[in-house]
Amino acid sequence: MNNLFTGFIKKEVNIIEDNEILSINIPNINIDDTLVNHYYIDELNHDLNEKEITKLILYRIKSYNNFNYIEYYLHIIKCLENKETILENLKHINGRKSIKGNIKTENQKYTIIQVRGNDNFENWVTLWDILINKHYYGEKIDDDLTLFILKNNKMDDLFIKNKICKKPKILYCLVNEKYKNYINKYNSIQYCQNENNILTCMSEFKSGYNVRNICFFDDMNVDEDLIHNDYMVERKNEEYQYIIKNDKNIISFLK
Repeated sequence: MNNLFTGFIKKEVNIIEDNEILSINIPNINIDDTLVNHYYIDELNHDLNEKEITKLILYRIKSYNNFNYIEYYLHIIKCLENKETILENLKHINGRKSIKGNIKTENQKYTIIQVRGNDNFENWVTLWDILINKHYYGEKIDDDLTLFILKNNKMDDLFIKNKICKKPKILYCLVNEKYKNYINKYNSIQYCQNENNILTCMSEFKSGYNVRNICFFDDMNVDEDLIHNDYMVERKNEEYQYIIKNDKNIISFLK
């Protein structure tokens, strides 16, 4: 073995005279510190009645900047509770589908389907859309989806080390269509609203707004300053507007 290679090996793993490799310090990572638990799903009934009508609740687990959250497919699909029939009714939705179980709410059977490998943003909503905004770009949320979430709100709870994950707020704004390629590529609207200003303004939906923003904000008092905060909430004429310095914890989608 040439001296150069020998020197390299000794530098990296510290070989002693009898060629025994000394132990290398590896960070002790506890998988429980990063594992996302979804206890609601673990407790579902898995028995399928192939002749019974069911309504499909589709969900997916998304991650962004160490935030983990759930999104639901906007449209309810009604079909027989048969595996082949269910999958046939879902073939227009990209991704891998897994039947997680079923539950009855108000005498209605619901079958819960997890979707993986789907990054489309159209027609996926959060708890905030369903219960707070009650719409998606102004389109009313399906009554069946609202009823299901009201009765089964624990489905939206994800946990890491038994600590519940933060749930996102949904805010809207208006951006010129000329930024479409930029927003679709980066999911960001920084500098898109005002070319001379990095500040971004968002609020509840108004007719014509074309950008939906998933925001991981902590609650704060109205009219706190921007000097010590990444964003502030301003009240104008009974409406609230969020003014943001950066969008590091915001995912933006142009309709």
